[in-house]
Amino acid sequence: QTSFMSISGVCVEFATRFIAVFESEPLHLVELVKELRGRLAKPNVEAKTAPKGKNSSVDTAHAPAPTVSSSHSNATAGGASSPPSTSFNNLHIIYQVDDIATRGTALWTHLDATSVTESKAAAAGAAATPLNDQVVKAVHNMLALGAHSQTLSSKAMREQFSTGAATTHAKLLPPQSIVEACIKSDLCLTLAEYLKIFAMLPTVDRDKELRSEER
Repeated sequence: QTSFMSISGVCVEFATRFIAVFESEPLHLVELVKELRGRLAKPNVEAKTAPKGKNSSVDTAHAPAPTVSSSHSNATAGGASSPPSTSFNNLHIIYQVDDIATRGTALWTHLDATSVTESKAAAAGAAATPLNDQVVKAVHNMLALGAHSQTLSSKAMREQFSTGAATTHAKLLPPQSIVEACIKSDLCLTLAEYLKIFAMLPTVDRDKELRSEER
């Protein structure tokens, strides 16, 4: 849970891994990443990984500006959690998208997949697909699960869906292997790298700029 109540999205939690899609204003996503970084079990041992990718709705690598705007951003994170899942051993920003006119979710949906196990054959099949394509598919499927949850009329029905989706909607759940692949790849940002890019104002040498303009 987070104190930033304007954040919506979907989280799929496996036994020791999770993947989540967060939707909010760009500034709130930056603040969320700061909060998550504070909950890292070992904040000084963030694995080296570097980023890239940007798309127009739900696609591959987010970059929200550190200012509040009328548009929304969508960020996908994945990592390793240690029970209770309020702390993390490792956490990466997998993907981010800016300028989303309408959020795909209005509520926060948590899906319990702690009992799910992935066969070696399924993991090998997923590994044969380019990681970017796996991420895009996972995000779309997770948002579809979140949208379905929002159609349920009562809190009790949503809770039942949350605990039973691993069985009733198994085909839409992202494979656990995608989280492992993202953590090991060089396509994702550590939280420190994300904050360095999106939470810090750029250094501007005004005198140097003026000299350039005079020429």
